[in-house]
Amino acid sequence: MNNSKKGEPIYRCPSCKSIKVKKSDLKCPVCFELLPTDLEPEYYSTKKDPFKKSSGIGCFFKVFFGLFGAYLFFVLIMVLLEIGGKLPSSSNNQSRFRREYCSKTTSGRTICIKRENITCYTERDYPTYRNIIATILKCRSYGISTDLVGNRFHWSSNRTRYCMYKYDFKLVKGKDYDDTFTCDAAKKTGVLDKMVEKHF
Repeated sequence: MNNSKKGEPIYRCPSCKSIKVKKSDLKCPVCFELLPTDLEPEYYSTKKDPFKKSSGIGCFFKVFFGLFGAYLFFVLIMVLLEIGGKLPSSSNNQSRFRREYCSKTTSGRTICIKRENITCYTERDYPTYRNIIATILKCRSYGISTDLVGNRFHWSSNRTRYCMYKYDFKLVKGKDYDDTFTCDAAKKTGVLDKMVEKHF
């Protein structure tokens, strides 16, 4: 059989067991012992120089581009996390509030007030027995009243409700904060929070 088609024969040194021995070597390049003439090939290499190490420059570029790719991936993840943390914030704030507030009266009617039918504004006035001028957050609202048999009627708050006060640098509940449909609807639909954030 023509072994030249297989490639260059590579031998194993019987002394040190190194497998870096070529046919042209008289001595083992590792332990420098003389090689027997009847040594059988360990395998055949098709490479021109089977023991040549990879170029240092090639390894450097492989490491460099690998690290650079990992850095770009890290930056991309951080950007996506930052965008993901910012974008939903406004929608999250809105989603925790109702679009419509409904509650029952003592007579059994159900009053439903939508967010867009609540109007709030601020005004300077004297809201307490103390003669201290304060900023008052007032609200009015309109909605639908449904009786026990399902009849629907227009409903309104009739008058402006005092939902929040601010005086002496303190933000306190207004006299209508807890016991009116208007202030409750403004709280539950997010209108009150938006006004407080904007003006107080």
